[in-house]
Amino acid sequence: MKKSEIFSQILSDVSAEAEIDSDRILSDSRVEEVVDARYLVIFLLLANGFYPVMIAERMNMSQRAVRSAISSFESRLANAVGLRLVFERMSKKWLT
Repeated sequence: MKKSEIFSQILSDVSAEAEIDSDRILSDSRVEEVVDARYLVIFLLLANGFYPVMIAERMNMSQRAVRSAISSFESRLANAVGLRLVFERMSKKWLT
């Protein structure tokens, strides 16, 4: 699968599972559920071979913001039940 296909599919899957529109995930919204979905997309992309610079380009974010999301993902996962539930469902498909 090509990188562009992986990106589109992960974004689509997280969007469907979290019930948040893809455009909102890619926006600069600071609503907790949107940020959780955005962090999950970043984490799954990283786990599927994307470098932070590639993620930043595709998500229209700075590399610093992407690296921050990566470093704080585990903490968010431990503290957000909704994120944890979506993560568990997504990990079956994307982290095998």
